[in-house]
Amino acid sequence: MERIRQWVIRFSALAAIVLAVFTVHELGHFVCAKAFDVRVIGFEIGKGPKLVAFQIGETEFSLAPIPIGAETVLFVDRLDTTKFTESQRQLFLANPAAVRALREKNAALAFDLENLDRSFSRIETWERVVTILAGPFFNILFAIVITLVACFVPPQQAGAGGKLRPFITDEPDDSFIDALSLPLHFFCRKVKVDELTGPLGIFEEVWRMCGSGLRAFLVALSSTSIALAYANLLPIPTLDGGWLALMFWDLLIQPLSPLQQQNAVAYGAWFLMFGMAVLTWHDLTRRTR
Repeated sequence: MERIRQWVIRFSALAAIVLAVFTVHELGHFVCAKAFDVRVIGFEIGKGPKLVAFQIGETEFSLAPIPIGAETVLFVDRLDTTKFTESQRQLFLANPAAVRALREKNAALAFDLENLDRSFSRIETWERVVTILAGPFFNILFAIVITLVACFVPPQQAGAGGKLRPFITDEPDDSFIDALSLPLHFFCRKVKVDELTGPLGIFEEVWRMCGSGLRAFLVALSSTSIALAYANLLPIPTLDGGWLALMFWDLLIQPLSPLQQQNAVAYGAWFLMFGMAVLTWHDLTRRTR
């Protein structure tokens, strides 16, 4: 019975960590999008069928049962604005009968025309950059707050001791500094490629920390939040860094068609899954050495 209780505690703590860091990340996107008057269609916590959903203003907030992520759904129009002018759009919107007729015929097109000025793709470039970077920034800010809280929590005597690979220690301040400086250590070759930990390794280390008291839990929460921030800055489509890369490609080289963007996102997703599979294999083979 005690073993079952420990498993329930660890699983609940691990799920709380994953949900917390992803929710904080998406909250950054949400806050900035609202600040720039972008229409936020949905704010989703968890994956799978919706357990709870409610509407606040124009945004639907929902909670799903699988604690593996969160998502902020921003409005992005699908209109070709070279085919009409803003004055033509305003004249159309000033005609209620025409708007009602279009809603009945093509609701998606009508929605895009009515909300065009609140589309994420129509705001200033610097506003899009800030909105994208807000996710990782909120993760690092969250890690700072959690680290400060953890410093006032006494360590558990029979808890996590020693060094955790690659960035978690049992001292909150040391753990925060190690996690924050990990890219610098990597580029300075203080951390070798074969010392990096993949999803399985991180899961094992965080799982162990989750059963080692409140202080260890907060340390794991802070370090995982920083890890998520750095991972999202990788220039891989589907991640924040990838969206920045696509955006600057549009600005500096040539605009991408919607089909090309969809292909880039699809290839990015496959590359991300392949990379995670390679790191997971690396974690498995390291355990047999």
